[in-house]
Amino acid sequence: MMLVPSVFLYSSAPFTYQYNASTQSSTDSRTYSFTSQSIGPEAASRRVIMLVSSADTTGNFGTLAPNIAGNSTTQIRLAQYGDGDAGWGVMSGLYYQDITTGTTATLGGTNIFQYTQEGCGVATWSLYDSKKLVRNSAQAVTFTSTTSLTASIACQVGDLIVAGQVSSVTSTSRTHTWSVTTGSVSLSENFDSMIDNVTTDIYFSGASGIVTATSSGNVAVTCTTSGSGLLARALVVAALR
Repeated sequence: MMLVPSVFLYSSAPFTYQYNASTQSSTDSRTYSFTSQSIGPEAASRRVIMLVSSADTTGNFGTLAPNIAGNSTTQIRLAQYGDGDAGWGVMSGLYYQDITTGTTATLGGTNIFQYTQEGCGVATWSLYDSKKLVRNSAQAVTFTSTTSLTASIACQVGDLIVAGQVSSVTSTSRTHTWSVTTGSVSLSENFDSMIDNVTTDIYFSGASGIVTATSSGNVAVTCTTSGSGLLARALVVAALR
């Protein structure tokens, strides 16, 4: 399921933001270059946030070093789970770079993964006139049949929450549902897509929204995957301002 990109989902001092687009490749590789991908309207204040999600069948997740428009990125958080005995590995990471010009860019790069992946998906959001502050980040990983995965993150009212999850599962037609179980966030799912369905089925999804209330300075973001027989999943969440 692909959701239509929203333009300026939130607009209020001190910043604006938008979700741009997502795309994916089922090619087995260490190198993924997604050309002509939307990074939003150009502006001197633009910061591009990128989600990169992948999975492999060796349990070796290794390192990840993606680029935006040929520029190296700064890692916000990388959630990884690898089980060499079971033969599953998943990675989901958030990265940023300040890109002032252009409305599209190549995402990824040569040998961005340390080990060959079974597929890769990327998505971007853009922030404008922000304080360029990474307030906090959180992650959660699992290798069970439990359908929900939750990450609690310290944040403040008015922060932007950006979240992404990759799920490596045992059957097709899976979807993700996003919710907030502690605090309050105007959280909306931005996309929900299949990356690959050859050796195993890999799906990834992303969501974003503004924090409207916290519980003791925290919110808890939950991603629930439909169906049963789940394998490995990795959830990553960031609070930005």
